[in-house]
Amino acid sequence: MVWRFKSSSRHFPVIISFVRYRKIQLNKDLAFPLILGIILTTFLVRFFALGNYPKSLYGDEVSIGYEAYSILKTGRDTFGNFLPFSFRSYEDFKLPSYIYATSISEFLFGRNAFAVRFPSALFGTLTIITFITLLLLLTRNKLLSFLGGLFLATSAWHTHFSRAAFESNMSLFFILAGTFLILHGLNKNSRVLFLGLFFYILSLYTYHSPRIFIPFFLLFLFVMYKRKFLSFWQKYKKATLVVGIMYIIALLPYFQYAFSPGGLIRARSESFMRDVKITSSTPFYESIYKAGNRLLENYFSYFSLEFLFFHGDYNGRHSVREIGMLYLWQMPFLLYGIYKGIKEKREEDLLFISWLLIAPVAGALASPNPHALRGLNMVLPLLYFISRGFVVFLNRYRSLHFSLFCTFLFVYFFYQYLHIYYIHYPKRSGPDWSDGYRETADYIRTHENDYSKVVITANFSKAYMYLFFYGNFDPNQVQKYKNPNESFDKYLFVRNSYTNTSDEKILYVAREIETPLGKHLETIRNSGNDIVFEIWEI
Repeated sequence: MVWRFKSSSRHFPVIISFVRYRKIQLNKDLAFPLILGIILTTFLVRFFALGNYPKSLYGDEVSIGYEAYSILKTGRDTFGNFLPFSFRSYEDFKLPSYIYATSISEFLFGRNAFAVRFPSALFGTLTIITFITLLLLLTRNKLLSFLGGLFLATSAWHTHFSRAAFESNMSLFFILAGTFLILHGLNKNSRVLFLGLFFYILSLYTYHSPRIFIPFFLLFLFVMYKRKFLSFWQKYKKATLVVGIMYIIALLPYFQYAFSPGGLIRARSESFMRDVKITSSTPFYESIYKAGNRLLENYFSYFSLEFLFFHGDYNGRHSVREIGMLYLWQMPFLLYGIYKGIKEKREEDLLFISWLLIAPVAGALASPNPHALRGLNMVLPLLYFISRGFVVFLNRYRSLHFSLFCTFLFVYFFYQYLHIYYIHYPKRSGPDWSDGYRETADYIRTHENDYSKVVITANFSKAYMYLFFYGNFDPNQVQKYKNPNESFDKYLFVRNSYTNTSDEKILYVAREIETPLGKHLETIRNSGNDIVFEIWEI
């Protein structure tokens, strides 16, 4: 890598060398190759063996995949609703953006794991490009901007959620792109600002956390750029009124969803208040104290060293758990970057400080905590401050030894993450990713014609959606089933052990501990060699 060092007398191109000159700048000739290298790294890290790592689609991914397929083939979801703004799915009422994007990828790639995860990987890649662009707009510092892009491209936190069908990852791109377009519109007094607000609306239709983040962050932007907003208003009064009315209309289905029984049920089921022990006899002031104390604990858990640098999220789908959400070597640069940001209070520092402070609020209002998926929005300000601190260190310690040491740390920790992700993680994360469920569904599909009925225990969670996704079920027929989670066609789902009291030959999918009367056919194991299901003929 070639850098150009600026002194009072001349310029020197130097290869990985930090000598005693005043300020490090990127050689202009290297800007394009560097950004191309970052994009290539991003693409490889997010798309390599995307359909196989993680090995299996977990329940929500399968639901997204089949709902998208149903939309693609019929224009309706699995319950027969035409182009809905929310998908009933497992009664968790999913937001629509990711599902409609998956319809497009399934049109291109077919109904498979790669197609289901493709939108997340694609928008994850676009996030890196947009992040570099935003940093260039705010800081006009190419070195800081490219380092921010490189750190995001190799981030364990962002990479992890870019390799599975997580709506939060797409939502993060919409928030980032919206922020860039709003700031660009304010700086240039351009109507591109309206497009930025449209991206914010898209984020609301993608994931739940933005409903908390967007209003607070927009309020901060208005306070910080009040004069520019007023100048924009004076120039585009009529356009602002027209677009504002259009956007209010566009948000009506969202508000209808948010305050619908389905939307409220989800909000209540995820609320942090379920962890607060309050009874009807608890005094009001004590209830407020307990709720406030729990909320603060949840909020500050997102800034704990345990979460950020050592073990990450304990949910096996959200983290590899052997390292934190950030790399340990980034800790001193993060702390120093935040220190410099608070001390110098540049425009970009204030923006990312507010972003960082607002980002965990949505997660804190829910449970459990810390929750890496709900807190994904934190990754951008954190990596900005890491990059900021890193650039200050580079300018202060300009030596070959320091540059080689930093390069070694970067490569070592990134390699460690990739090794854990591709070697260790698949062997112990099988239960988190429903490993073995597809194999079970494949076995059932292969042998179902030999039996008059297929009975599946409730331990095979959401089995009907796996059968729909991996089977040959016509969405038009699926839409006729009123309660497919209970039974459909020849399939019956039972909560407890099942005993065959008829003369029918039944294929029975059971738990490991069950030993029904009949013939044992198959044992399904996951990548960690754990028994997932036993299959019997009864």
